[in-house]
Amino acid sequence: MSDIMDAMDRRDGGNNAATPRIKPDVPLSRRENFAFDAIQPGYGTSKSAIDKHGKLQPAGDSVTTTASDHVDGEKSIKAKTPYTSFSGPPVGVDGTATGPLVDNPLYGKDRIVTNPAKDPKSGVVLDQFDIQRDLRTSTRPGFDETAVLRSEPRPQPLWQPTPEERAIMPQVGVDPEKPSFTFRERAMVNSARDKEYLVKGTIHEFDFFQGQPDGSLKPLSKQEVIDEARKKS
Repeated sequence: MSDIMDAMDRRDGGNNAATPRIKPDVPLSRRENFAFDAIQPGYGTSKSAIDKHGKLQPAGDSVTTTASDHVDGEKSIKAKTPYTSFSGPPVGVDGTATGPLVDNPLYGKDRIVTNPAKDPKSGVVLDQFDIQRDLRTSTRPGFDETAVLRSEPRPQPLWQPTPEERAIMPQVGVDPEKPSFTFRERAMVNSARDKEYLVKGTIHEFDFFQGQPDGSLKPLSKQEVIDEARKKS
């Protein structure tokens, strides 16, 4: 971890607080089934959505919501979060991508792709180093309680990781043989699994690809995206 922290420190200007954070030059992808809906159909949960001006807006604008709050995913917090989640490859010390686009069609048929370095108006970008550090150090109330499936009726069953998630656990310092896990550990594993990035605030520049019945992706122009969004307004 010390090598990673040293690299991150150099990437972000070391201890020189006057040096601005490098905005990573990395392709980030987000899969969606309801890209133009600010409320998740069937769940009633607030989420990021494309507005009638063709901009991707976060669910909220809270100045106190942290990365760990967002990743934990409690419904009341998600309604206020200023972050939008994406997936992406790691970045090097110079802020450039060290791998290809990360894409997970399981999360939706449509795809949104953005590059923070090409969106000068976008806000702070948090990568896995930032997110995992925040998850480890967070003092969020209840974060160290045993993780259950919050969406289930009471009594709520314990959260149990999939084999894929158990394989990831050693990477984030979690013992995969434990009989139960905390909300903190669950969030660490889920975020690492998704290779998650968080982009704060409005996202102005992105490419939108509409999923087709055969699974292919059709790129839409900016005007076509705006037209689709206006159908929802």
